[in-house]
Amino acid sequence: MAIKGYLQIAADQRSFQDGEGKPVFWLGDTAWACPGRATWEEWVDYVDIRSTQGFNVIQLNSLPQHDAFQPIFRGERRPFALLNDESADGRIFNWDYDAIQDVYFDRLKKMIAYANDKGMVIALIVLWFEHVPNSRLDVIPVHPGMTVQQAIRYGSYLIEKLEELNIVWVVSGDDEFKGEGVAAFYNEVGLAMKEAEPYGRLITTHPVHKSGDTYHHAGWLDFNMVQSGHGLNQEYNLGLIREEWDKQPPKPVLNAEPCYEHHPMSGRERRFDRHGVRRAGWRSVLEGSLTGITYGAHWIWNWAKIGEAPLGGAPSAYSWKDAIELPGAYDLVRMMQLLTTLPWFNLRPTSERVRSKHPFTISVASTEDGSLLLAYLPEKCEICLDVSGLAVEGKTAIWWNPERGERIAASDQFDGNEFVGSSPFEKDGLLIIS
Repeated sequence: MAIKGYLQIAADQRSFQDGEGKPVFWLGDTAWACPGRATWEEWVDYVDIRSTQGFNVIQLNSLPQHDAFQPIFRGERRPFALLNDESADGRIFNWDYDAIQDVYFDRLKKMIAYANDKGMVIALIVLWFEHVPNSRLDVIPVHPGMTVQQAIRYGSYLIEKLEELNIVWVVSGDDEFKGEGVAAFYNEVGLAMKEAEPYGRLITTHPVHKSGDTYHHAGWLDFNMVQSGHGLNQEYNLGLIREEWDKQPPKPVLNAEPCYEHHPMSGRERRFDRHGVRRAGWRSVLEGSLTGITYGAHWIWNWAKIGEAPLGGAPSAYSWKDAIELPGAYDLVRMMQLLTTLPWFNLRPTSERVRSKHPFTISVASTEDGSLLLAYLPEKCEICLDVSGLAVEGKTAIWWNPERGERIAASDQFDGNEFVGSSPFEKDGLLIIS
């Protein structure tokens, strides 16, 4: 689903539309480290594959990604002049933020233009947290960063340099907004970029967890991003989406960093598989991320190459190309393909319809006119649903397999205001009542 024109907020303040006013489902991929690490040939190959698969957004860091495979930038590919070449760990460099290097950004502009030509929007991080003083000192203890004035100049430079390219501006990267002066820092940058933006392109932030607690009422923030992330407590983290949805006045919600496929689970040697990716994707959308979802794959976000290593890691036996065909990506493409045959943008989270008890969360969304209900069961189980208000007479219930796309007519019966049934699939399943 290529995106035509700049993304816009729909009139209901809950979903996206394109420049022609047609509903858009954001299916993003995460390639934070490409501007610093990818060759031009790799970039073209990557964009061609993802656009063919059905993705329509790529999330990039405008600057070298601090936790990418090393080196985080190649050769002279430097966004700013260096005061010196010293770096204690290959992540933090002594940048002269007043000496912006046009050559680096000429190349970034060319990368974005190529993706745009393939119908893909670029969600571009302006400032990852290590460029902001006092931000996340528990992760990187020493990083002087920019002054507010330098950050505003840099944001304005990007707007001018990248001209009319199809971009969503993401002011912050992976920040908690808790350090001294940090929230105010981003607020000033967001205000300045909103004022300088000539095309009405959307502006948001990329938080550690959720943006709404800090910026929901900020006039420059067009929609709330959530990062449900890679931790063990996925049930809790995915619940953050509903918290953002419930904020008033309404703003669209997007889970822009659910668990990445093959990414290590925080604190464990296990990695997230395609089932974990589907679980996060479906739960996100039905809990309120009606705008869409972003996929991520280990080895792509950090742009792995065989024989190279991230900080403190062993040389990799895999590259980004090995991850481009991981099955979880196709599972989310399949999700988008199904949803875009339905009025998904009219859904509203209604998990309170679940009457049965489960050791996991079943996410439910339904339209206000009662014409459609979707229920995602992350595990095989029996479900009891309150279907009051759905006008069930004449409606059909179908079980849909999120892993293979097969449909099975539900043999279960409606009983007054209840639906009771069991998923026929061994793993997760989607119930469609329409």
